[in-house]
Amino acid sequence: MTEIDEKKKQRLPIWASLLICLVVLVIAGVSTSVFSWLMLARRIVVEANVPEKMQQTSMKIAQFPQPLPEGFKYLMAADFGIMQTLVIEDEPSHQQIAFYSLPGPMGEKDSKNFLDRAYDAGINTTYINAKFHDLKSHGDIKVAGQQMNYLLGEFTDLATNRKADGLVGSIGLNNAAKNILIYSYPDRDHAYNQQVTMNLLNSLKGF
Repeated sequence: MTEIDEKKKQRLPIWASLLICLVVLVIAGVSTSVFSWLMLARRIVVEANVPEKMQQTSMKIAQFPQPLPEGFKYLMAADFGIMQTLVIEDEPSHQQIAFYSLPGPMGEKDSKNFLDRAYDAGINTTYINAKFHDLKSHGDIKVAGQQMNYLLGEFTDLATNRKADGLVGSIGLNNAAKNILIYSYPDRDHAYNQQVTMNLLNSLKGF
């Protein structure tokens, strides 16, 4: 097999590459100031903070407990039709866990490549513009009976040069023909606590 053929084999489907770009755009506006993001989606943004709408969107992503576990709250949610996004915040630590439900089944190899692309894209919120540069751990864990591949790494906030850890995970649901992408990151005043992320993930009842 030639090198060119090998690169073609490893390449993600075009739709998956486009969704990565969409995720980067969405994550840029999900953290603190939702109303400053994407005026063309004003109706979606306005509804993003309505409790009933957030709960409805959350159930299209996963079976979240109602109410959420103690300490957690919905920060925003939006249903884009082909994609749903949800951000939950742990109030004591202000750590945020962002979920994205993306369409289409993926093979195991494509799913891992998709996770790598999401990790390479970094974290882009209204208060963090960061790139991962030091992979600290990786592996897979069970979340609501499904395998979640994850990468845990250190990133540097390009605006402040502050270093912190963050996690990116992906869950492929071929039976449901959708994929769940998860970002978890701290705010600027706290260190990352992986147990906070796991507390929320372990509360999920299914997908």
